[in-house]
Amino acid sequence: MATFTFVHLAHKEGLRLLDLMGVKNDLGRCLGMIDVMLPRGHDAPTMDALAVAILTVYGRVFMGGVRNEGKVPADQILTGEEFAIHRQFLETRSKHVAHSINAMETAKLRVWLNPEERGGRRINNVNADLAMLMALSNADYLHLRGFCAKFLTWVETEEAHEQARLKEIIGREFTLDQLYRMQADVTWTSGLDDTAKGRPR
Repeated sequence: MATFTFVHLAHKEGLRLLDLMGVKNDLGRCLGMIDVMLPRGHDAPTMDALAVAILTVYGRVFMGGVRNEGKVPADQILTGEEFAIHRQFLETRSKHVAHSINAMETAKLRVWLNPEERGGRRINNVNADLAMLMALSNADYLHLRGFCAKFLTWVETEEAHEQARLKEIIGREFTLDQLYRMQADVTWTSGLDDTAKGRPR
């Protein structure tokens, strides 16, 4: 039985396909986490982790950074009303979820007062009271899921176009002998030392 092999190739024309792959991965992660979140019934740490991760990963698709070649034109894919909701999700992610002091986390001083019938009026203790909005509503997550699905359709169309374009370019620039002599560069990433290296552009 024949075994198909692959090689890794660094090529400046491939940046857009690489960025689209990263975007596609994040959208898929977001969809998967929303599907886990929607039945609810999770313990508080699990719900908190999902609520933070969903908006954080969703925001990665649209925030500036390394993946500049795979920008998703949300304003062209969504309706005007949908785009306004999309902007709210990004603002919630940036202003409330990704920072420690925000409208989803309200801290107040709590002053404990002694019952008058048990020794008269006095302050017994002062501590902190923290109220948190744990997660968005199911309707919000359904909106978010629909947006991810729309963006994913766009990304897959662009990905197919880039794959065909790159096949033609690589076929022109390299001989089959050159390609068959190359090796796959399989790198496993784990730990802080590896993640700090970043991706070459």
